[in-house]
Amino acid sequence: MIKKFYLLAILLAGFTFRGTSQNITNYHFAAYSGTFAPLSGATSPSLSGGNTDDGYWNGIPIGFDFYYMGTRYTTVSASTNGWLTLGADITNSLYTNDLSGGGAPRPVMAPLWDDLAMQSAGMVSYVTTGTAGNRVFSIQFLNAEWNYLASGNTISFQVKLYEGTGKIEYLYRQESGSVKSASANIGITAAATGSGNFLSVSNAGTSVSSTTVANITSKPLTGNTYSFSSPVPITPGSLTFSGVTSTSMTLNWADLSSNETGFLIYESTDGINYNFVTQTASNATTSPQTGLTTGILYYWKVYAVSEGALSATALSGSKASVCVPPAVPIVTSPVAYCQNATAVQLSATGTNLLWGGAAGSVGGTTALTTTSYIDNSYNNKKTNFTTTKGNVTITTIDYYVPSYQSVSGLVLSMYDNSGTVIATSSTNTTINPGVAAVSKITNTFNYTIATAGNYSIGVSSGTGSIGADNPTFPISEATGTINVTGVSSSGSRCFNNIQF
Repeated sequence: MIKKFYLLAILLAGFTFRGTSQNITNYHFAAYSGTFAPLSGATSPSLSGGNTDDGYWNGIPIGFDFYYMGTRYTTVSASTNGWLTLGADITNSLYTNDLSGGGAPRPVMAPLWDDLAMQSAGMVSYVTTGTAGNRVFSIQFLNAEWNYLASGNTISFQVKLYEGTGKIEYLYRQESGSVKSASANIGITAAATGSGNFLSVSNAGTSVSSTTVANITSKPLTGNTYSFSSPVPITPGSLTFSGVTSTSMTLNWADLSSNETGFLIYESTDGINYNFVTQTASNATTSPQTGLTTGILYYWKVYAVSEGALSATALSGSKASVCVPPAVPIVTSPVAYCQNATAVQLSATGTNLLWGGAAGSVGGTTALTTTSYIDNSYNNKKTNFTTTKGNVTITTIDYYVPSYQSVSGLVLSMYDNSGTVIATSSTNTTINPGVAAVSKITNTFNYTIATAGNYSIGVSSGTGSIGADNPTFPISEATGTINVTGVSSSGSRCFNNIQF
Protein backbone atom coordinates (compact mmCIF):
# COMPACT_ATOMS: atom_id res chain seq x y z
CA MET A 1 0.00 0.00 0.00
CA ILE A 2 2.84 2.36 0.86
CA LYS A 3 4.57 1.60 -2.45
CA LYS A 4 1.37 2.28 -4.40
CA PHE A 5 0.92 5.63 -2.63
CA TYR A 6 4.52 6.58 -3.37
CA LEU A 7 4.04 5.78 -7.07
CA LEU A 8 0.85 7.87 -7.22
CA ALA A 9 2.68 10.82 -5.67
CA ILE A 10 5.40 10.57 -8.33
CA LEU A 11 2.83 10.50 -11.13
CA LEU A 12 0.93 13.52 -9.76
CA ALA A 13 4.16 15.45 -9.47
CA GLY A 14 4.52 15.28 -13.24
CA PHE A 15 1.32 17.23 -13.89
CA THR A 16 0.89 21.02 -13.91
CA PHE A 17 -2.53 22.22 -12.74
CA ARG A 18 -3.50 25.47 -14.46
CA GLY A 19 -5.93 28.07 -13.18
CA THR A 20 -6.81 28.54 -9.55
CA SER A 21 -9.67 29.08 -7.14
CA GLN A 22 -9.64 32.33 -5.23
CA ASN A 23 -7.68 32.36 -1.96
CA ILE A 24 -7.41 35.27 0.48
CA THR A 25 -3.79 34.33 1.20
CA ASN A 26 -2.89 35.20 -2.40
CA TYR A 27 -3.26 38.88 -1.48
CA HIS A 28 0.10 40.51 -0.75
CA PHE A 29 0.24 42.77 2.33
CA ALA A 30 2.43 45.88 2.52
CA ALA A 31 2.79 48.65 5.10
CA TYR A 32 4.28 52.03 4.25
CA SER A 33 3.97 55.74 4.93
CA GLY A 34 1.62 57.85 2.85
CA THR A 35 -0.26 61.15 3.05
CA PHE A 36 -3.77 61.38 4.46
CA ALA A 37 -5.52 63.99 2.30
CA PRO A 38 -9.17 64.73 3.24
CA LEU A 39 -11.51 63.97 0.34
CA SER A 40 -12.54 66.83 -1.93
CA GLY A 41 -15.86 66.97 -3.78
CA ALA A 42 -17.10 63.90 -1.92
CA THR A 43 -20.70 62.81 -1.30
CA SER A 44 -21.97 62.35 2.26
CA PRO A 45 -24.80 59.79 2.11
CA SER A 46 -27.69 59.54 4.53
CA LEU A 47 -27.76 56.62 6.93
CA SER A 48 -29.67 53.61 5.61
CA GLY A 49 -30.38 52.41 9.13
CA GLY A 50 -29.43 52.85 12.79
CA ASN A 51 -27.66 55.92 14.14
CA THR A 52 -24.18 57.46 14.24
CA ASP A 53 -23.15 55.03 17.00
CA ASP A 54 -24.49 51.81 15.47
CA GLY A 55 -25.65 52.50 11.93
CA TYR A 56 -24.84 51.77 8.31
CA TRP A 57 -24.90 53.10 4.77
CA ASN A 58 -25.99 50.69 2.00
CA GLY A 59 -25.56 50.58 -1.77
CA ILE A 60 -22.76 53.13 -2.12
CA PRO A 61 -21.70 53.14 -5.81
CA ILE A 62 -18.05 52.32 -6.47
CA GLY A 63 -18.19 53.92 -9.93
CA PHE A 64 -16.53 51.01 -11.77
CA ASP A 65 -16.29 47.21 -11.74
CA PHE A 66 -14.19 46.17 -8.74
CA TYR A 67 -13.08 42.56 -8.42
CA TYR A 68 -12.48 40.98 -5.03
CA MET A 69 -11.89 37.30 -4.38
CA GLY A 70 -12.70 36.65 -8.05
CA THR A 71 -16.14 38.30 -7.87
CA ARG A 72 -17.30 41.50 -9.59
CA TYR A 73 -18.78 44.23 -7.38
CA THR A 74 -20.21 47.68 -8.15
CA THR A 75 -21.34 48.79 -4.65
CA VAL A 76 -20.12 48.79 -1.06
CA SER A 77 -21.96 49.12 2.23
CA ALA A 78 -20.34 50.63 5.33
CA SER A 79 -20.87 50.33 9.09
CA THR A 80 -20.27 53.13 11.60
CA ASN A 81 -18.14 50.54 13.41
CA GLY A 82 -15.35 50.69 10.85
CA TRP A 83 -16.02 47.82 8.43
CA LEU A 84 -17.39 47.46 4.90
CA THR A 85 -18.94 44.72 2.82
CA LEU A 86 -19.22 44.42 -0.97
CA GLY A 87 -22.32 44.05 -3.14
CA ALA A 88 -24.87 43.47 -0.35
CA ASP A 89 -26.77 45.47 2.25
CA ILE A 90 -25.89 45.61 5.93
CA THR A 91 -28.75 45.03 8.37
CA ASN A 92 -26.71 45.03 11.59
CA SER A 93 -23.77 47.37 12.19
CA LEU A 94 -22.04 44.67 14.34
CA TYR A 95 -19.76 46.45 16.77
CA THR A 96 -18.30 43.11 17.98
CA ASN A 97 -15.37 42.40 15.71
CA ASP A 98 -14.22 38.98 14.48
CA LEU A 99 -12.37 38.68 11.17
CA SER A 100 -12.38 34.91 11.50
CA GLY A 101 -16.14 34.40 11.58
CA GLY A 102 -17.94 37.72 12.03
CA GLY A 103 -19.39 40.28 9.71
CA ALA A 104 -22.70 39.84 7.97
CA PRO A 105 -22.74 39.74 5.11
CA ARG A 106 -19.19 38.69 4.28
CA PRO A 107 -16.69 39.33 2.70
CA VAL A 108 -15.51 42.10 5.02
CA MET A 109 -13.01 44.90 4.59
CA ALA A 110 -12.06 46.17 8.04
CA PRO A 111 -10.00 49.37 8.13
CA LEU A 112 -10.76 49.72 11.90
CA TRP A 113 -13.47 47.32 13.11
CA ASP A 114 -14.38 48.17 16.72
CA ASP A 115 -17.20 49.70 18.71
CA LEU A 116 -16.76 53.15 17.16
CA ALA A 117 -19.08 56.13 16.93
CA MET A 118 -19.29 58.86 14.29
CA GLN A 119 -19.99 62.35 15.60
CA SER A 120 -22.37 62.93 12.66
CA ALA A 121 -23.53 60.96 9.63
CA GLY A 122 -21.82 63.56 7.41
CA MET A 123 -18.44 62.42 8.70
CA VAL A 124 -18.60 59.48 6.26
CA SER A 125 -18.18 60.46 2.62
CA TYR A 126 -17.07 58.92 -0.67
CA VAL A 127 -15.78 59.93 -4.11
CA THR A 128 -14.54 58.24 -7.29
CA THR A 129 -11.67 59.93 -9.11
CA GLY A 130 -9.54 59.27 -12.20
CA THR A 131 -10.28 58.21 -15.77
CA ALA A 132 -11.80 54.97 -17.05
CA GLY A 133 -9.44 52.07 -16.49
CA ASN A 134 -7.53 53.92 -13.75
CA ARG A 135 -10.21 55.09 -11.33
CA VAL A 136 -10.00 55.06 -7.54
CA PHE A 137 -12.95 54.80 -5.17
CA SER A 138 -12.33 56.38 -1.72
CA ILE A 139 -14.53 56.26 1.37
CA GLN A 140 -13.59 58.34 4.40
CA PHE A 141 -14.44 58.04 8.10
CA LEU A 142 -13.57 61.44 9.57
CA ASN A 143 -13.06 62.22 13.28
CA ALA A 144 -14.35 58.89 14.58
CA GLU A 145 -14.64 58.26 18.33
CA TRP A 146 -12.69 55.14 19.34
CA ASN A 147 -14.51 53.59 21.14
CA TYR A 148 -18.01 55.07 21.38
CA LEU A 149 -17.30 56.28 24.95
CA ALA A 150 -14.23 58.28 23.90
CA SER A 151 -14.54 62.05 24.03
CA GLY A 152 -13.76 64.14 20.97
CA ASN A 153 -12.06 63.28 17.70
CA THR A 154 -9.91 60.14 18.00
CA ILE A 155 -8.97 58.93 14.51
CA SER A 156 -9.75 59.38 10.82
CA PHE A 157 -9.24 56.73 8.14
CA GLN A 158 -9.88 56.05 4.47
CA VAL A 159 -10.38 52.99 2.29
CA LYS A 160 -9.27 53.15 -1.36
CA LEU A 161 -10.24 50.63 -4.06
CA TYR A 162 -8.25 50.68 -7.32
CA GLU A 163 -9.78 49.85 -10.70
CA GLY A 164 -8.06 47.16 -12.73
CA THR A 165 -5.43 46.20 -10.16
CA GLY A 166 -7.95 45.35 -7.43
CA LYS A 167 -5.63 46.93 -4.87
CA ILE A 168 -7.10 47.83 -1.44
CA GLU A 169 -5.56 50.56 0.73
CA TYR A 170 -6.26 51.67 4.30
CA LEU A 171 -4.88 55.11 5.24
CA TYR A 172 -4.94 56.70 8.73
CA ARG A 173 -4.67 60.05 10.51
CA GLN A 174 -4.44 60.46 14.28
CA GLU A 175 -6.77 63.02 15.87
CA SER A 176 -6.39 64.80 19.24
CA GLY A 177 -8.75 62.65 21.36
CA SER A 178 -7.62 59.65 23.37
CA VAL A 179 -8.45 56.03 22.59
CA LYS A 180 -10.72 54.32 25.15
CA SER A 181 -10.79 50.51 25.59
CA ALA A 182 -9.46 49.88 22.07
CA SER A 183 -9.57 46.36 20.64
CA ALA A 184 -9.94 46.71 16.88
CA ASN A 185 -9.48 44.31 13.96
CA ILE A 186 -7.78 45.52 10.77
CA GLY A 187 -7.75 43.30 7.70
CA ILE A 188 -9.76 41.63 4.95
CA THR A 189 -11.83 38.43 4.76
CA ALA A 190 -13.23 35.93 2.30
CA ALA A 191 -16.92 35.06 2.25
CA ALA A 192 -16.12 31.81 4.05
CA THR A 193 -15.21 31.74 7.74
CA GLY A 194 -12.48 30.20 9.83
CA SER A 195 -8.72 29.88 9.60
CA GLY A 196 -7.29 30.63 6.16
CA ASN A 197 -10.23 32.87 5.20
CA PHE A 198 -8.94 36.18 6.55
CA LEU A 199 -5.84 38.34 6.76
CA SER A 200 -5.46 40.12 10.11
CA VAL A 201 -2.96 42.97 10.50
CA SER A 202 -0.76 42.70 13.58
CA ASN A 203 -0.87 45.30 16.37
CA ALA A 204 2.53 46.52 15.21
CA GLY A 205 1.14 46.95 11.67
CA THR A 206 4.04 45.10 10.07
CA SER A 207 2.57 41.74 9.09
CA VAL A 208 -0.64 39.75 8.63
CA SER A 209 -1.86 36.35 9.76
CA SER A 210 -4.49 34.07 8.19
CA THR A 211 -4.80 31.93 11.33
CA THR A 212 -4.73 34.36 14.28
CA VAL A 213 -6.83 37.52 14.65
CA ALA A 214 -4.84 40.38 16.21
CA ASN A 215 -6.35 43.12 18.37
CA ILE A 216 -5.27 46.67 17.58
CA THR A 217 -4.97 48.64 20.84
CA SER A 218 -3.26 51.85 19.74
CA LYS A 219 -3.74 54.40 16.98
CA PRO A 220 -1.94 53.78 13.68
CA LEU A 221 0.42 56.67 13.02
CA THR A 222 -0.69 59.51 10.78
CA GLY A 223 0.10 58.52 7.20
CA ASN A 224 0.26 54.80 7.99
CA THR A 225 -0.92 52.91 4.92
CA TYR A 226 -1.77 49.22 4.68
CA SER A 227 -2.34 47.68 1.26
CA PHE A 228 -3.57 44.33 -0.01
CA SER A 229 -2.63 43.53 -3.62
CA SER A 230 -3.68 40.66 -5.85
CA PRO A 231 -1.36 38.83 -8.29
CA VAL A 232 -1.68 39.98 -11.92
CA PRO A 233 -2.54 37.26 -14.50
CA ILE A 234 -1.14 37.19 -18.05
CA THR A 235 -3.30 38.57 -20.86
CA PRO A 236 -4.98 35.79 -22.90
CA GLY A 237 -4.01 35.47 -26.56
CA SER A 238 -5.29 34.78 -30.09
CA LEU A 239 -8.89 35.99 -30.10
CA THR A 240 -10.95 34.32 -32.84
CA PHE A 241 -14.66 34.00 -33.58
CA SER A 242 -16.63 30.93 -34.57
CA GLY A 243 -20.26 29.95 -35.05
CA VAL A 244 -21.17 33.47 -36.17
CA THR A 245 -24.89 33.88 -36.88
CA SER A 246 -27.28 36.82 -37.02
CA THR A 247 -27.80 36.69 -33.23
CA SER A 248 -24.82 34.82 -31.78
CA MET A 249 -21.11 34.08 -31.98
CA THR A 250 -18.50 32.26 -29.90
CA LEU A 251 -15.33 33.95 -28.66
CA ASN A 252 -12.21 31.76 -28.54
CA TRP A 253 -8.83 32.55 -26.98
CA ALA A 254 -5.65 30.96 -25.60
CA ASP A 255 -5.24 30.71 -21.83
CA LEU A 256 -1.71 31.96 -21.14
CA SER A 257 -1.90 32.43 -17.35
CA SER A 258 -1.67 29.96 -14.50
CA ASN A 259 -3.18 32.07 -11.71
CA GLU A 260 -6.49 33.29 -13.11
CA THR A 261 -9.77 32.65 -11.33
CA GLY A 262 -11.66 33.24 -14.57
CA PHE A 263 -12.00 35.38 -17.68
CA LEU A 264 -14.08 38.55 -18.09
CA ILE A 265 -15.98 39.39 -21.28
CA TYR A 266 -16.83 43.01 -22.10
CA GLU A 267 -18.83 44.14 -25.16
CA SER A 268 -19.22 47.38 -27.12
CA THR A 269 -20.99 48.51 -30.27
CA ASP A 270 -18.91 51.66 -30.71
CA GLY A 271 -15.43 50.50 -29.65
CA ILE A 272 -15.38 53.11 -26.87
CA ASN A 273 -17.99 52.31 -24.24
CA TYR A 274 -17.76 48.73 -22.99
CA ASN A 275 -20.23 46.82 -20.82
CA PHE A 276 -19.62 43.74 -18.72
CA VAL A 277 -21.24 40.65 -20.23
CA THR A 278 -20.12 37.57 -18.33
CA GLN A 279 -17.36 35.89 -16.35
CA THR A 280 -16.10 32.38 -17.13
CA ALA A 281 -14.45 29.84 -14.89
CA SER A 282 -10.68 29.44 -14.78
CA ASN A 283 -9.05 27.52 -17.65
CA ALA A 284 -11.89 28.47 -20.03
CA THR A 285 -10.94 29.20 -23.65
CA THR A 286 -14.37 29.89 -25.16
CA SER A 287 -17.45 31.95 -24.38
CA PRO A 288 -20.66 31.74 -26.46
CA GLN A 289 -22.50 35.05 -26.83
CA THR A 290 -26.20 35.12 -27.67
CA GLY A 291 -28.95 37.70 -28.03
CA LEU A 292 -26.97 39.83 -30.48
CA THR A 293 -28.55 42.22 -32.96
CA THR A 294 -28.45 41.29 -36.64
CA GLY A 295 -25.83 43.01 -38.78
CA ILE A 296 -24.03 44.88 -35.95
CA LEU A 297 -20.25 45.17 -35.57
CA TYR A 298 -19.43 44.07 -32.02
CA TYR A 299 -16.20 44.98 -30.26
CA TRP A 300 -14.98 42.59 -27.56
CA LYS A 301 -12.46 42.68 -24.71
CA VAL A 302 -11.33 39.58 -22.82
CA TYR A 303 -9.40 39.89 -19.54
CA ALA A 304 -7.93 37.25 -17.29
CA VAL A 305 -8.73 37.98 -13.63
CA SER A 306 -7.09 36.70 -10.44
CA GLU A 307 -8.54 37.39 -6.98
CA GLY A 308 -8.71 41.10 -7.73
CA ALA A 309 -6.40 42.08 -10.58
CA LEU A 310 -7.18 42.11 -14.28
CA SER A 311 -4.54 41.24 -16.86
CA ALA A 312 -2.48 44.33 -17.65
CA THR A 313 -4.13 44.66 -21.06
CA ALA A 314 -7.27 43.27 -22.67
CA LEU A 315 -7.36 40.85 -25.57
CA SER A 316 -9.40 42.84 -28.10
CA GLY A 317 -11.18 42.11 -31.36
CA SER A 318 -14.31 42.81 -33.35
CA LYS A 319 -16.76 40.79 -35.39
CA ALA A 320 -20.06 41.62 -37.04
CA SER A 321 -23.12 39.45 -36.57
CA VAL A 322 -24.49 38.09 -39.83
CA CYS A 323 -26.92 40.35 -41.65
CA VAL A 324 -29.88 38.33 -42.88
CA PRO A 325 -31.61 40.10 -45.81
CA PRO A 326 -35.39 39.94 -46.11
CA ALA A 327 -36.94 37.48 -48.53
CA VAL A 328 -37.01 38.63 -52.13
CA PRO A 329 -40.55 39.78 -53.08
CA ILE A 330 -42.29 37.81 -55.80
CA VAL A 331 -43.73 39.66 -58.80
CA THR A 332 -45.84 37.76 -61.32
CA SER A 333 -45.36 38.92 -64.90
CA PRO A 334 -46.89 39.68 -67.29
CA VAL A 335 -50.01 41.31 -65.86
CA ALA A 336 -53.00 41.13 -68.22
CA TYR A 337 -55.21 44.19 -68.73
CA CYS A 338 -58.33 44.55 -70.84
CA GLN A 339 -58.09 46.89 -73.79
CA ASN A 340 -58.29 50.54 -72.72
CA ALA A 341 -58.21 49.57 -69.03
CA THR A 342 -56.31 51.80 -66.58
CA ALA A 343 -53.15 50.45 -64.97
CA VAL A 344 -52.98 50.76 -61.17
CA GLN A 345 -49.77 52.18 -59.73
CA LEU A 346 -47.95 49.84 -57.37
CA SER A 347 -47.19 51.18 -53.90
CA ALA A 348 -45.36 50.15 -50.74
CA THR A 349 -45.06 51.45 -47.20
CA GLY A 350 -42.07 51.38 -44.87
CA THR A 351 -38.73 53.07 -44.37
CA ASN A 352 -35.54 53.02 -46.47
CA LEU A 353 -37.36 51.40 -49.39
CA LEU A 354 -35.50 51.07 -52.70
CA TRP A 355 -37.85 50.45 -55.60
CA GLY A 356 -36.16 47.77 -57.63
CA GLY A 357 -32.97 48.33 -55.64
CA ALA A 358 -29.65 49.64 -56.88
CA ALA A 359 -27.16 47.14 -58.25
CA GLY A 360 -24.01 47.27 -60.29
CA SER A 361 -20.27 47.61 -60.01
CA VAL A 362 -17.68 50.35 -60.16
CA GLY A 363 -13.94 50.36 -60.80
CA GLY A 364 -13.86 47.97 -63.73
CA THR A 365 -12.83 44.34 -64.04
CA THR A 366 -9.46 44.72 -65.76
CA ALA A 367 -6.72 42.69 -64.08
CA LEU A 368 -4.26 44.92 -62.21
CA THR A 369 -0.74 43.59 -62.79
CA THR A 370 1.66 46.38 -61.72
CA THR A 371 3.16 44.99 -58.52
CA SER A 372 2.67 47.05 -55.37
CA TYR A 373 3.49 46.00 -51.80
CA ILE A 374 0.70 46.51 -49.28
CA ASP A 375 0.13 46.05 -45.56
CA ASN A 376 -2.28 47.30 -42.89
CA SER A 377 -0.22 50.29 -41.78
CA TYR A 378 2.09 52.58 -43.76
CA ASN A 379 1.53 50.84 -47.10
CA ASN A 380 -2.22 50.35 -46.80
CA LYS A 381 -3.01 52.21 -50.06
CA LYS A 382 -6.70 52.56 -49.26
CA THR A 383 -9.12 53.22 -52.12
CA ASN A 384 -11.65 55.95 -51.34
CA PHE A 385 -15.24 55.84 -52.54
CA THR A 386 -18.47 57.79 -52.00
CA THR A 387 -22.02 56.46 -51.78
CA THR A 388 -24.73 58.87 -52.89
CA LYS A 389 -27.61 57.12 -51.12
CA GLY A 390 -28.16 55.06 -48.01
CA ASN A 391 -28.69 51.32 -47.61
CA VAL A 392 -26.21 50.28 -50.29
CA THR A 393 -25.04 46.71 -49.83
CA ILE A 394 -21.43 46.08 -50.88
CA THR A 395 -21.33 42.42 -51.87
CA THR A 396 -17.74 41.86 -53.07
CA ILE A 397 -14.50 43.72 -53.81
CA ASP A 398 -11.68 42.38 -56.02
CA TYR A 399 -7.93 42.63 -56.08
CA TYR A 400 -5.32 40.82 -58.17
CA VAL A 401 -2.08 39.06 -57.24
CA PRO A 402 0.41 39.31 -60.16
CA SER A 403 2.27 36.22 -61.32
CA TYR A 404 5.03 34.92 -59.04
CA GLN A 405 3.97 37.23 -56.21
CA SER A 406 2.71 36.23 -52.77
CA VAL A 407 0.31 37.42 -50.05
CA SER A 408 -0.02 36.18 -46.48
CA GLY A 409 -3.22 36.32 -44.40
CA LEU A 410 -4.55 39.26 -46.44
CA VAL A 411 -7.96 40.48 -45.21
CA LEU A 412 -9.85 43.54 -46.49
CA SER A 413 -12.02 45.89 -44.45
CA MET A 414 -14.24 48.89 -45.13
CA TYR A 415 -13.59 52.07 -43.16
CA ASP A 416 -15.76 55.09 -42.43
CA ASN A 417 -14.65 58.68 -42.98
CA SER A 418 -12.80 58.73 -39.63
CA GLY A 419 -10.81 55.58 -40.45
CA THR A 420 -12.78 53.23 -38.18
CA VAL A 421 -13.43 49.71 -39.46
CA ILE A 422 -17.14 49.23 -40.21
CA ALA A 423 -16.99 45.85 -41.93
CA THR A 424 -14.43 43.11 -42.48
CA SER A 425 -14.48 40.61 -45.33
CA SER A 426 -14.86 36.94 -44.49
CA THR A 427 -12.17 36.19 -47.13
CA ASN A 428 -8.64 35.49 -45.86
CA THR A 429 -6.07 34.91 -48.61
CA THR A 430 -2.60 33.37 -48.60
CA ILE A 431 -0.77 32.69 -51.90
CA ASN A 432 2.79 31.38 -52.00
CA PRO A 433 5.23 32.67 -54.65
CA GLY A 434 5.58 30.56 -57.74
CA VAL A 435 2.08 30.86 -59.22
CA ALA A 436 2.56 31.76 -62.88
CA ALA A 437 -0.94 33.08 -63.53
CA VAL A 438 -2.48 36.30 -62.24
CA SER A 439 -4.82 35.47 -59.34
CA LYS A 440 -8.11 37.30 -59.01
CA ILE A 441 -9.22 37.46 -55.37
CA THR A 442 -12.89 38.20 -54.75
CA ASN A 443 -13.48 39.33 -51.16
CA THR A 444 -16.97 38.76 -49.76
CA PHE A 445 -18.58 41.50 -47.64
CA ASN A 446 -22.41 41.54 -48.01
CA TYR A 447 -22.36 44.63 -45.81
CA THR A 448 -25.04 47.33 -46.00
CA ILE A 449 -23.82 50.92 -45.72
CA ALA A 450 -26.73 52.63 -44.01
CA THR A 451 -25.77 56.26 -44.63
CA ALA A 452 -24.55 58.04 -47.75
CA GLY A 453 -21.04 59.43 -47.35
CA ASN A 454 -17.30 58.90 -47.77
CA TYR A 455 -15.74 55.48 -47.16
CA SER A 456 -12.62 53.54 -48.07
CA ILE A 457 -11.32 50.03 -48.68
CA GLY A 458 -8.03 48.84 -47.21
CA VAL A 459 -6.10 46.00 -45.67
CA SER A 460 -6.92 45.24 -42.01
CA SER A 461 -4.46 42.36 -41.64
CA GLY A 462 -1.80 40.54 -43.59
CA THR A 463 0.84 41.62 -46.11
CA GLY A 464 1.72 40.97 -49.72
CA SER A 465 2.39 42.19 -53.25
CA ILE A 466 -0.77 42.80 -55.26
CA GLY A 467 -1.66 44.48 -58.53
CA ALA A 468 -2.22 48.22 -58.88
CA ASP A 469 -2.90 50.99 -61.40
CA ASN A 470 -3.22 54.77 -61.31
CA PRO A 471 -6.45 55.79 -63.07
CA THR A 472 -8.07 59.17 -63.34
CA PHE A 473 -10.61 59.80 -60.57
CA PRO A 474 -13.48 59.88 -59.93
CA ILE A 475 -14.65 56.62 -61.47
CA SER A 476 -18.44 56.44 -61.62
CA GLU A 477 -20.84 53.58 -62.29
CA ALA A 478 -23.95 53.89 -64.40
CA THR A 479 -26.61 54.49 -61.75
CA GLY A 480 -24.54 57.06 -59.83
CA THR A 481 -24.82 55.15 -56.56
CA ILE A 482 -21.05 54.80 -55.98
CA ASN A 483 -18.09 56.88 -57.14
CA VAL A 484 -14.47 55.86 -56.65
CA THR A 485 -12.86 59.16 -55.67
CA GLY A 486 -9.14 58.37 -55.30
CA VAL A 487 -6.54 56.79 -53.10
CA SER A 488 -5.87 57.90 -49.54
CA SER A 489 -2.13 58.42 -49.99
CA SER A 490 0.25 58.85 -52.90
CA GLY A 491 0.43 55.64 -54.83
CA SER A 492 -1.84 53.43 -56.82
CA ARG A 493 -5.29 51.93 -56.66
CA CYS A 494 -5.21 48.28 -55.62
CA PHE A 495 -8.95 47.49 -55.36
CA ASN A 496 -11.53 47.49 -58.15
CA ASN A 497 -14.83 45.94 -59.23
CA ILE A 498 -16.74 47.07 -56.14
CA GLN A 499 -19.99 45.14 -56.56
CA PHE A 500 -23.23 46.23 -54.93
